[in-house]
Amino acid sequence: MDFYRLQSVDSVPEGVVPIVVHNDEELKAIFDALKSIAIVHSPATSVAHADASIQSGGTHWVTAHTAIQIPNIFGWMYVNLHAHIQIYSHLSFRGIIDSQQFTSLSGVTLGFGWTQTYAYATNYGTHIDVYGGGLLDFYLLIEGGIKWYSMPLNLSLIYAVYPINMR
Repeated sequence: MDFYRLQSVDSVPEGVVPIVVHNDEELKAIFDALKSIAIVHSPATSVAHADASIQSGGTHWVTAHTAIQIPNIFGWMYVNLHAHIQIYSHLSFRGIIDSQQFTSLSGVTLGFGWTQTYAYATNYGTHIDVYGGGLLDFYLLIEGGIKWYSMPLNLSLIYAVYPINMR
């Protein structure tokens, strides 16, 4: 078990129930699944753009979202990056005024917790780059003791008021 660099802790955060691990094979299966997700999908990036539903005249709020899908022994969970983006439009012009961004954990989260370490955006007027990340913590009950492991994950998304070419 030292191979996995698990740390002993006295308690788990409120709302988190540790996963009971009965043997080394179960422990290896958990880490194998998490390692493959971290290598393949972090950072997760998605690209979206405003559609024709944005009407001319005034300001509008739109929502953009991306997620990393993570296997859990009980189902799927997701680390999400959300951006609420305020768009100004007049005739054929569109521009990004403001944004609010945050990360979250959803799905089957038994044994897992999420701590956001950052969420910010860079606004270029007609497109915005949104970044968010944090620590995916998980708690295991092994031989009567609580063990903890933390994995950093990063996400990003790009939202544009006009279609953009991402070559």
